[in-house]
Amino acid sequence: MTVLIFLTITALTGISSFHGVSAVTYYGKEINSFNTLAHEVAGTAYAADSRRIVLVDFTYDGQGPDAFFYVGLKNSSATAPHGTDLRIQDELGSWNVLRRYTSETITLTLPEGLTISDIKWLSVWCRQFGVDFGHVLIPQNFTVPRPVDIGLFSQLAHSVRSGQVTVLDSKTFLIRSLYYDGQGPAGFFWVGSSTTPSSVGFKVPDENGSLERLKAYNGQNVTIRLPGDLTVRDIKWLSIWCTAFVVNFGHVNIPVNLDIPVYMEPPTMTTVVTMVPTTPKAPMATNIGEFSRLQHNVRSGNITIIDSKTFVIPDLVYDGQGPAAFFYVGATTQPAAGGTIVPDENGSTSKLKRYNGQQVTIRLPGNLTVYDIKWLSIWCVAFAADFGNVFIPANLRVPEYRVQGDDLTPDNCERLHDNLNVAWKVVNSTHMVTELTGKISNGQYMAFGLSGSNVYSGMIGADVTVAYFSNNAPNAVDYFLSAYAQCSNGVGACPDDRSQGQNDAVVISGEAANGIVRIRYIRPYTQSSSTDKTISTNVEQFIVWAIGPLNPDGLASKHTLRTSGNVKLTFGRTPSMNCPALTPVPQATVPPTAVVPWTIKNLTGAPSTTFSVRIGPAGGTRGYTAITGRVSWGIAYYINDTLIPEIYVQRNVTYTFVIEAGNNPSNPAKRHPFYITDDPVGGYIQYSPEERQAVKVYGGVLPGGHAQFVGIDGRYCEWMLDATAPSNASDAATFEEYSKYLTLVCEPGQPGILTWTPDRNTPDTVYYQCLTHRYLGWKIHVEDDLGIPLPTASMPTTTTTTASVSVTSPISSTVSSTTMHRSTSLSTTSSVAATSHAPSTTRPPVSALTTHIPTGPATTTTTTTTTTTGSSTGSTDGSSVSGAARVMPVAVFLLLILVQLLAVRFI
Repeated sequence: MTVLIFLTITALTGISSFHGVSAVTYYGKEINSFNTLAHEVAGTAYAADSRRIVLVDFTYDGQGPDAFFYVGLKNSSATAPHGTDLRIQDELGSWNVLRRYTSETITLTLPEGLTISDIKWLSVWCRQFGVDFGHVLIPQNFTVPRPVDIGLFSQLAHSVRSGQVTVLDSKTFLIRSLYYDGQGPAGFFWVGSSTTPSSVGFKVPDENGSLERLKAYNGQNVTIRLPGDLTVRDIKWLSIWCTAFVVNFGHVNIPVNLDIPVYMEPPTMTTVVTMVPTTPKAPMATNIGEFSRLQHNVRSGNITIIDSKTFVIPDLVYDGQGPAAFFYVGATTQPAAGGTIVPDENGSTSKLKRYNGQQVTIRLPGNLTVYDIKWLSIWCVAFAADFGNVFIPANLRVPEYRVQGDDLTPDNCERLHDNLNVAWKVVNSTHMVTELTGKISNGQYMAFGLSGSNVYSGMIGADVTVAYFSNNAPNAVDYFLSAYAQCSNGVGACPDDRSQGQNDAVVISGEAANGIVRIRYIRPYTQSSSTDKTISTNVEQFIVWAIGPLNPDGLASKHTLRTSGNVKLTFGRTPSMNCPALTPVPQATVPPTAVVPWTIKNLTGAPSTTFSVRIGPAGGTRGYTAITGRVSWGIAYYINDTLIPEIYVQRNVTYTFVIEAGNNPSNPAKRHPFYITDDPVGGYIQYSPEERQAVKVYGGVLPGGHAQFVGIDGRYCEWMLDATAPSNASDAATFEEYSKYLTLVCEPGQPGILTWTPDRNTPDTVYYQCLTHRYLGWKIHVEDDLGIPLPTASMPTTTTTTASVSVTSPISSTVSSTTMHRSTSLSTTSSVAATSHAPSTTRPPVSALTTHIPTGPATTTTTTTTTTTGSSTGSTDGSSVSGAARVMPVAVFLLLILVQLLAVRFI
């Protein structure tokens, strides 16, 4: 049997348009606005349905040390937000302390069994200091959005009639008992916003998602959904309409301003598959958050449910002063008397002792499992008082408990490097504990996992866990290495949850002391998504490992140490501990010597200066990282064949960038579109719509000016380190010395051309950056006067752009690839007469600079000059661009093609 499977994602409908009709975002029924008390908390709350609360324009400065979302229950005696309220998860389903929010729209979901009608308020509450930063009051008689019946289809033609039509949510109709003879030549479900049904409207897919003309219906119940961004509140009627003869066969009117649930965004894809037995998601250990902090100093790290009976509680603190306190579980909505005492980590049911940050493992007694309870508490039975609790998530699926092998201490270990050990233990039939111990510094990570290849140790396609300390807490994150590139839009070295997967690694414990970091985590053997590889316990598997820096976003950057050769492990082997202890790092008695960055000569030029843009190595510790203070992925822009020089330009002078930084969308490691911005980080494509609003693009916007047109690219040219270069080449005293080991390798193709004229609206400092990756570029200084004469204000502006380009005489329509050694490149392929200078606070001298672009062995040099007369006008991107400058990329590109065709004609 064949069925239609809809892959659904959870999100709210957005602001957009469908066929020219404005579709205004419907967030649900308005509840109230925040009462702002502290830390800039503000926004408006809407009820999307009975359990989802949408916060619109929500703002919080993120400075509270222990802030969470809390709700007050109607059965509580409290009259204002209070520490005894119920903590709920954030918009990501996380129990983490709240981050900073700036005018964001987020959706909170109440716990299973709780509805908006059951609560009195929603608060941003600081647990540590017991302070309400701001709250939303739920009106006493507030009713949540519900489906609404809107009547029956009118009976006009082709036997159309129906039972009750119900609006289920903002996009979905349920039509009961629908009849239609199917004889209309072009009958469709049809909606519109006119007063009565008319030809001005839109087709609605049928119950199968099809836009073919409607078949006959004989009393079926039919569910249909509005297309695109349309919602029920954008239309006034639903009709069965013949588009061929412009005839209404029957319709139902839609009341205005219905308070209905918000529809979860429609499926992103539809796949027809053959019905086969489905395999449920593999059970896995689950992080359920921290203990709430109510009394007696109770607090903890993130608690993990290891299996159906076992909890691991890290960093547990409790003062031990409760007269009769126990670990306690129950099945009521909130912690209450009548629950069950759980033995402590020693199997004792004596009252709890004092805890000072220990890791504690407890197990449910008898036949009780986590599926039988709703909460775990430290509870005083003498006074029926809750000292702190954590709730058990609904739909939990963890491994079954087994009697043997309860201990989570690894029983296998191997030395991977002088600075890294890996230890592990097969815990049960579904999970394995892994412990990484490394000599790493603050801001570094250690990674370990399965190779991307089944026949050698390879990074591409590898499934690894990246472990590190951040904010004094251990972290373990699943990564999938889809390409040898920085993570961008889910491609490259990315966490699983950015690559259509999920993070299956759960931290059990971690410590950092004397320069040695130890992090223990647990993860399942089997795949939970396409980004995972299956761990085998009975055969050898190739593994990979790495140590490297974290970038400022907390993501793994290019490694500094990695797997050497092929390494295999059998995870289910007979236990064997083969790891010598790592030697602690002695405390430094003398501060380490600061890394001295290379002095990179700045670039400045005369009017119509042409700059080449290519890719090259970041230069080790003395290169990009030392120059900028930012972590590098290992590559960076080379401007005029120099590692990230600072560029000086003059306002109202046009500059040309000839870009050879890659344009292959299927290989992110060789695609680095170039643009100019006020953002010192780059990677515009990785930003959310809100983050894009916070930055401005000044150069690199193609005609149309839309976000998707940011970035100019061209063929790929890379300065590559010679295979014969010494291993310490990056320790060279100067960049010039280092560059002797570089060779330029260019792929076939054409360069991209960016012309840019900074004007009075351009900031004094902007940055050249990569569209897809962060931390590749550096600074452009924009000054009013570098001594370059400009046209007088009374005369029409004349823009002259000269590009001297070395082009291969082609046999085909593309330029052949080029390989050129650094030591000869400037003398043989570039004509450069530029004044360069070391970084200085003084204005650099004026220079004239022309660059020839090396594109192949047999070259013909062509100089192109375009002169246009007209008025300069300010553009939306803060630059003054003449008509000629706007078409320059197209004009130069077409001229290059013409030159090649003429060359072919006369060969």
